[in-house]
Amino acid sequence: MLLKKNIFISSAFILMSLGCQSTNQNDTDNGVETETSTVTKRPVVEIPEEENPVAQEESKPSNWYIRIVAEDPSRSLKTNSAQLGTLEATDAVVKHTLISNGRFTGPYLDVVFVDPDGVPAGAYKTNYHMHEEGVEDRWRFTVQTNDTAAEILLTWDGLYTLTPYIDDKNREQYKEYRSLTNPLIDHMKLVDVETGKEIAASSDGKVQTYVFNMDGLNEREFEWVVKNEVVNLPLPKGNALTLKANNIQKDEETVITKKSVQRAELFDLSKPPVFMD
Repeated sequence: MLLKKNIFISSAFILMSLGCQSTNQNDTDNGVETETSTVTKRPVVEIPEEENPVAQEESKPSNWYIRIVAEDPSRSLKTNSAQLGTLEATDAVVKHTLISNGRFTGPYLDVVFVDPDGVPAGAYKTNYHMHEEGVEDRWRFTVQTNDTAAEILLTWDGLYTLTPYIDDKNREQYKEYRSLTNPLIDHMKLVDVETGKEIAASSDGKVQTYVFNMDGLNEREFEWVVKNEVVNLPLPKGNALTLKANNIQKDEETVITKKSVQRAELFDLSKPPVFMD
């Protein structure tokens, strides 16, 4: 009996010793947890900047596009199918400037490029051209509606950078990536041709929205300009944003917060843009 008692005591002592050597063991004494051992902190491993994708700055793309977005909140009308951009391809104007098939019999709101250079006269939904280094890029477009008293919200969606590749049928295709942090955005502005007002595409990292009235007209002309230098413009005076305009900005900021660069599906420039709400 004495021998069995000594064996039991020795075994219990060994188990207690092993328990005290655990690196993350917690004991509970009267409901209070106490640390029974010191946990060694792991060394912090710093990722070199050149290997850290978050630390890398985006470069200005050679192939890109944006969507012009127009909205008439009072009639729940919206269009975002007009696209403008630059492509390195020499046949960019002829091949990728697509004609508009819009035919309206009732209330309507549309954005088109009227008589762009390099194609037959008419209204087009896309307008691409080659970028000439050191030269300012300009695209003129028209907002059209049947309501001559409408208040329109004008903004943009993008920037979409395009990466060309050759598919398995030896055709040139593009993959698109959406980026709201690309430095090219800081070089963009919107110009109201009739009033001369200018608004930066982005201010303090926020997409800007221009609010205007049709002022008795069915069409209003605007220009999208990409300058060589960074655009630094204040918001136009008296251009207070409505609730709808603020919601547009909020949606874009949410995208920035979730992901600064988003990969999209295959982008086919040979097909007309699809109307999307």
